[in-house]
Amino acid sequence: MHLLKGDPVTANSGQLTGSFHIGMFRYHLIIRKPYGYPIAFVLYLAVSLIYFGLPVLSRSSESYIGSINDSFSFMWWLYWWPYAIARGLNPFLTQAVWAPVGYNLAWATGIPGLSFIAAPFTFTLGPVAAYNILMLLSPILAAFTAYVLLFHLTGKFWPSLIGGFIFGFSSYEIGHLMGHLNLAFICMIPLCVYLTLLLFENKIGTLKFIVFMGLTLFFQFLISTEVFATMTLLGVLILILAVIISPDVRHGIISKGKFILAAYGLAVVLLSPYLYYVFAFGYPTSPINLPSDYSAELLNLFLPTEITFIGQSQFYSVTALFSGNNLENGAYIGLPLLLVILIYFMQFWRTRTGKLLILSLCVIILASFGPILHIHGVKTIQLPWLIFAGLPLINQALPARFMAFGFLIIALITALFLTNLGAKRLSKAAGYGLVVLGIVFLIPNLPGGYWHKPATTPAFFSQGIYRNYLDEGDTVIIFPYGYNGKSMLWQAETGMYFDMAGGYVGLTPEEFTDWPIVHTFYSGVLIPDYENELKRFLISHGVDAVIIENSASSVFFQLFESLDVRSQKIGGVTLYQIP
Repeated sequence: MHLLKGDPVTANSGQLTGSFHIGMFRYHLIIRKPYGYPIAFVLYLAVSLIYFGLPVLSRSSESYIGSINDSFSFMWWLYWWPYAIARGLNPFLTQAVWAPVGYNLAWATGIPGLSFIAAPFTFTLGPVAAYNILMLLSPILAAFTAYVLLFHLTGKFWPSLIGGFIFGFSSYEIGHLMGHLNLAFICMIPLCVYLTLLLFENKIGTLKFIVFMGLTLFFQFLISTEVFATMTLLGVLILILAVIISPDVRHGIISKGKFILAAYGLAVVLLSPYLYYVFAFGYPTSPINLPSDYSAELLNLFLPTEITFIGQSQFYSVTALFSGNNLENGAYIGLPLLLVILIYFMQFWRTRTGKLLILSLCVIILASFGPILHIHGVKTIQLPWLIFAGLPLINQALPARFMAFGFLIIALITALFLTNLGAKRLSKAAGYGLVVLGIVFLIPNLPGGYWHKPATTPAFFSQGIYRNYLDEGDTVIIFPYGYNGKSMLWQAETGMYFDMAGGYVGLTPEEFTDWPIVHTFYSGVLIPDYENELKRFLISHGVDAVIIENSASSVFFQLFESLDVRSQKIGGVTLYQIP
């Protein structure tokens, strides 16, 4: 990397060359430099469409990319932010969900940056289609920005293309494409590294850097505050590593560091309204999810989970015991790429770039293991992340998600490995073959159906029937409740016509969890004296109507039949209008 002077760096050439064999003949492929970027983008686009787009293209408003109900919350967010701003509402404090208590949305995975970009699609094609577009773009843009970074470093098309693919279609990425739009949209990470390199190479003016970097940080914060925070922490740690490896760069890092701080300052100024609501009303002091429950497994580096096509069935008896879930267990690198890393280590450890990349990868993997090392689902020894897990704010980060940064380092190592094949003992054919095998090992388990589910909406909502039975601004309860169902999507599809005494935008407010009947709403298990508990809850929260999807558990029908109010089956739901 250019940060560490003294290592040879391949300069950008005027054309991108590659070669291949057919039988005894050798062919050369020449791609002129300006065309490399669109070619890379189109290739990544094709892969994303084949992997994730084909099942939803014909029904983009009725099916979605993913398999968990978190997706419906992101669809709601895509509608909420532009809707609230256009109507002069406070977008942070709302009673649209968890009425009448309301919710501070600053402490939720709100994706306002993506919401405003996707607004034209949201308000013309609908929130489901807009969500699908963003999910399809997530791996494409991640791979493409990584390609831009790698081509800057290597000047080679094929190594950069392959490295970009590894980052954009990594185990981490395909896992979060199952339902975490905020964590899948990671194209800002390579851009931040690219801009930092340009700064240290004196290839960008300081003012231009501050503006571009500040806007990139600003946008990253508006996509995922967690990625913003962890990227900042790991960036500091890697710069410290650079100083330790090569003390002579200390002065350069300090002199350039002030411009990085200025970019952060610009981002903070732009984010000041958001930050006010983050801190003004208090923030969670304890982790929302326990870091020890969502840490990378040691064996996951070597063994694929069920979302990876090759090996998922053979190792299921082992991987089924991993902590966390399929979305979060994204540390799988695979043996071929691990071998590439090992070969790179043996060849380039003596260089400062080699040391920095290998040590950075080790730090990131160690951090991803979290505060306690998990082996085969068993918690073993305490790890250094235990120190950071006690810090405010950063303790909200889930360690397993650090592998997003780990795969960017792996992409860098792979691109540099391929770039230097001609100068080392390993032949180009063997080197490229090993890397291609590594990519094959990362192919997602598409027949498993983890990236395609229906997003059906009952006719009661989709055909506007609700307007005949509800007044605008009524407070309703919809079953399945909260994260168990699609109520967030249905509310968005009605244009926020009604408020909900429920929702799913993060944690359930204490004002709701203190009610025993809410546990019945979630679990479907009746509590003692549920009739009176239900009546007290409905009166306290000013509920005007209850809507139960007809396919919901019979327990909910039993629960509301106890009210002795008239019910109506209409448009795929059962409606109880509360006196």
